[in-house]
Amino acid sequence: MTKFAHITSWENTQELTEKKLSTEHWDVSHYWKSKEDPNSNPLDISPVMQLLELALSEVMSPDQSRSSIETIKKSMIGYKYTSELLKEFTFEEVRKEFFPDRPSRKRCMFALPEGSDIELFRAKFGLTKQVRKNVVLIEPINGASNVFVADALLLNCNTLPVEEIREKARAYWNGSGTMSLPEVLIEGEFQIIRSL
Repeated sequence: MTKFAHITSWENTQELTEKKLSTEHWDVSHYWKSKEDPNSNPLDISPVMQLLELALSEVMSPDQSRSSIETIKKSMIGYKYTSELLKEFTFEEVRKEFFPDRPSRKRCMFALPEGSDIELFRAKFGLTKQVRKNVVLIEPINGASNVFVADALLLNCNTLPVEEIREKARAYWNGSGTMSLPEVLIEGEFQIIRSL
């Protein structure tokens, strides 16, 4: 079976490779938990805030400007959180309805094809080395795991109307897209080959 790279927060990857066989076994993945927690992946809106601050300073007093900026910042963060959750729930709903045999984004382990640009993947999904410092090469166990490769660029749809998000979800679960940024979803048993 094909091997994949997994960016992980697992501490002692050398010790894990000695065990060799592991199982993805959570009801809710770390990824999904982070989506449910609005404070887990803070949105960097500082460039927008700097422009807004400059614009408001022309028409408001400093106190009014600060208060308005904080309100706008909270609204933007709230919108980002809500739109991200809506997208994930929509993708899961489409999977259950049309592609129930595919691994669930809610429960799976995410990986990328062996040889992929790990730093590009880290940057795209906010997987900083402080949070996810290790990368391991894994191999799903044939017959004991469910693996699906999807185009992660189809996930860039948070600002679209729900019907268009559903269309993106159908394309994602169908395996369509350019696959210029493939992500691998794995449920079940896998072998840890080595640290990368």
